[in-house]
Amino acid sequence: MAQRALADAMELMATDRVAQEARRGGEDELRLE
Repeated sequence: MAQRALADAMELMATDRVAQEARRGGEDELRLE
């Protein structure tokens, strides 16, 4: 049970990091134009 919660938390952190990088990348693209 705890292992499942840990896996879910790790997946959420990974998804959040990807979203932050995508957002930052989009801001960089807007700045370059």
